Amino acid sequence: MKSSIGLYGKVVIIGIVATIMLAFLFGQSGLTSLLPKSEPLYGSETAGSTVAILNAQEKPKFTGDTLSAKMKVNSTYNLENISQFGVQAEFSDGTKATIKVMEIRDQWGRFYDVEGAKTFKPLKAGTYYVTYKAYKMYQNTSIETIAEYPIPAYH
Repeated sequence: MKSSIGLYGKVVIIGIVATIMLAFLFGQSGLTSLLPKSEPLYGSETAGSTVAILNAQEKPKFTGDTLSAKMKVNSTYNLENISQFGVQAEFSDGTKATIKVMEIRDQWGRFYDVEGAKTFKPLKAGTYYVTYKAYKMYQNTSIETIAEYPIPAYH
């Protein structure tokens, strides 16, 4: 009899401990109430102020044109160096913007690999259209301006 009471006693004790643990973990004043609650930023005052700050950031401006720029066929050009083509990208305070070549295509509609923009070699005479992105990063967001410039190539 003594051994059976011990066995039933263990089962009762485990049941009581399990009930207390479950009440603490999942009850209204338990562990879950101690954990911080996440609040969505979208639509909140915080998100609105962040969007307003991002919209207030000045975008870079492209100046100049490529009317006098020319590329010679089979010569190598660094298309990321836009100043050699008569164009600048900067902010109103004179700070230069970061430049990235987004797209290169020719007048016949063929696209060229932008990875080769630093060593671009026009193979035919004609007009090449280069799309540039001038940007700066602000709070992990790109503040950017995109512009396309025609650059003629000749023999």
